[in-house]
Amino acid sequence: MTTGESVLGEADLSLIHALQMAPRASWTQLSAVLGASPDTLARRWEHLTAGGYAWSSLLAARHGTDEMLYAWVELECAAGTSEATAADVAGDPYTLGVHQVTGDADLVLLVISPDLHALDGYLAGRVRRLPGVLRCRTQVVTRMHNRPYRSRIEQLTPGQVQLLTELTGGDRRPRTHARVHPTSARWTAG
Repeated sequence: MTTGESVLGEADLSLIHALQMAPRASWTQLSAVLGASPDTLARRWEHLTAGGYAWSSLLAARHGTDEMLYAWVELECAAGTSEATAADVAGDPYTLGVHQVTGDADLVLLVISPDLHALDGYLAGRVRRLPGVLRCRTQVVTRMHNRPYRSRIEQLTPGQVQLLTELTGGDRRPRTHARVHPTSARWTAG
């Protein structure tokens, strides 16, 4: 019988919250906020990531003339083929995420592309041709409504939040934007 209790302790949740706020903070900076040694924090993070309890990810923002196009792609797969299909597309440069789901689709992909033409080329030349793919439905992302602060754990005390903000310089964003260019892979029909 499960109790519904989290396998994560308060120290784990505090570390995750701190890293949500300041993902580039050093273990030394976090040590001052969380009251644990830098080595302990690094080991705790390794345990959390190795166990699949926490992970880091990035979704490149759309800015300027180098806008990227995001799309959700729902795949219906033949019986027994969804795992192989997921493994097949997981390493593609256009695919940011692969999720097994229930309902009308078996897999949902989060895909990034420089434009609609490239997205169509990837879907028609690669995804729809995968063995076992029966149907493919695509929804282009036109606006992102969620912001990182809405999914924070909120475990730190106000004093810890203030100290972390002071130590790391707050929520400053870099002036240059990282660019993701998955165009290194070309998908051709054939």
